[in-house]
Amino acid sequence: MPAKVLKRCFFVLLALLFAAGLAQAGERSWFIDPGLYHSSIHNSMGCSDCHSDMGEHPDPARVNKAHDPKVLAQKCAECHDEVLAEIAEGSHAGEQITPAEYQDCAACHDPHHQQVVAESLGERPDAAKARDCSLCHESKDKLPALLEEDQECLACHSTPQKGEELADERFSNMCQACHAKEKAAKGVSVMEPALFGGHPHADFGCMTCHPKAASYPHSGQEVTDCLECHTRHEPGLARDAHVGVPCQACHLKGAVPGFDKEKAVIIWEIAPGPDKGAGAHQMVSREGTESCRRCHQSGNRVGASAALLPAKSIMCMPCHAATLGVGDATTIVALIIFCVGLLGAVSFWLGGSLPGTSAQGAGAKLAGGIKAVLGGLFSARLGSILKAFFLDGLCQRRLWKVSPARGLIHCLIFLPFVVRFIWGLFALFGTTQLPEAEFSWVLIHNDHPITAFVFDLTGVMVLTGVAAALIRRFKQKDAPGPEKLPAPDWWAMGLLLGIVVLGFVLEGVRLAMTPALTQGAPYAFVAYLLSKLFGQGQWLNDFYGWLWYGHVILTGAFVAYLPFSRMFHIILAPVILAMGAADKGHHDHQEK
Repeated sequence: MPAKVLKRCFFVLLALLFAAGLAQAGERSWFIDPGLYHSSIHNSMGCSDCHSDMGEHPDPARVNKAHDPKVLAQKCAECHDEVLAEIAEGSHAGEQITPAEYQDCAACHDPHHQQVVAESLGERPDAAKARDCSLCHESKDKLPALLEEDQECLACHSTPQKGEELADERFSNMCQACHAKEKAAKGVSVMEPALFGGHPHADFGCMTCHPKAASYPHSGQEVTDCLECHTRHEPGLARDAHVGVPCQACHLKGAVPGFDKEKAVIIWEIAPGPDKGAGAHQMVSREGTESCRRCHQSGNRVGASAALLPAKSIMCMPCHAATLGVGDATTIVALIIFCVGLLGAVSFWLGGSLPGTSAQGAGAKLAGGIKAVLGGLFSARLGSILKAFFLDGLCQRRLWKVSPARGLIHCLIFLPFVVRFIWGLFALFGTTQLPEAEFSWVLIHNDHPITAFVFDLTGVMVLTGVAAALIRRFKQKDAPGPEKLPAPDWWAMGLLLGIVVLGFVLEGVRLAMTPALTQGAPYAFVAYLLSKLFGQGQWLNDFYGWLWYGHVILTGAFVAYLPFSRMFHIILAPVILAMGAADKGHHDHQEK
């Protein structure tokens, strides 16, 4: 069976089950279950016995009528006047009651599905037993025929039956009774079938996306979230800033993005007109940047950058929840230079000799090193290797023992990158492999309170570490012993300082140009304060792109320079110490 047919069957089944659920869940649904109605106490009555005041039907003016218990009670009293009299005297079903609490008959009795109360059975049959007629009767293939006038009613108001293949089409035809262009009354949104048939959801029934359409009240119902069936775009296509953007803002033909200042969320609108209802269904899959330019232009109302910016590349992963993309020129150039520098460093390491071996040549030395590491990973030395990696490498234990001040500075600069890198790895895995999981998108959502706080806190830690290193450099440049500092790498320190400072400025501008601050904005405590200094103005939207590229260029320069800098040892230390532990254990084992 083709995938398209399977997909359609799935959504049809979803709509039918929802419709059936409405009919049995006690809500004021427009649907009636023919099976339950057949076994109900009212099965001998026709629709017009109770619904004698229908007049013109369907009537759009009646689809939002509120449930009035008094009107229903008066209708029930036409046949059950003695029951209402008992209730007025404080008695119902043989029990003492409070009359004021028993004014709504429908609260307990569904007039279309109310089963017979048989005292001789000692119980009230439930819906499951009522539907299993074979418990008492011979099984039939179908229900007895209804009166002709009742069949006309149930042509629209019947819940889907077993084996009914065109139920979604029947439901959609019911919607067209009011929403078709030639039938729509004043104030009713138009759903032009010709326009509806041209969009990707043309094969689905109305109730797939409007599951509560056949219930009171009809207006004001919420449309099913697109994410019930679809998953969000990967960050490489739609960046983290689009996590809270509704699908219609990009994919709905003619939609105009806007901003709800009370809820601080992006919204969308359709220009008013006779075909507004039809326009609300024309979802399209666009290529290029046409949809992007709805928001990303000078003078936009949603606080978006006027410039179209690429997704964060692999170069950004040490600091951000980024992608594995390598599409922009800055990333390409920076990674080429980084790889050249890394190869130079590796060739230098392989130029020496391995302790306790006679290995000659880079290949032999590399093979010997790999053998020692792999041997350690699959041996009792694994604990020592992990200990050296985490305690000595990541937490700088050895440096803390030699100089607590230097150990603290190293940790303030290095550990925030470790935290952010691990954060980014989880985000990348979640958004690509578990896109339906909410936590995946929390990790890339800059306006989520946790994400906002963690990223600002780690940024402050790096700034503190760099500032402390510079201050200590000037104060103790001639200090003796372990406190004596190696020669500074001003380029690396300056680039790192510029990246972090510009990152805070960039986030502050982003918050400032948003029409209304989100719930998580104050948790980005540094950027939030900066946003208050910047104020608001269209210049922010126009200037944001320049700041963004400035931040990227500084990052590219730092990545390219890193293998040639003295700061490279901070990154390599965990690996080298772990390899040293593996190698030491290997030679200790050989000596034994």
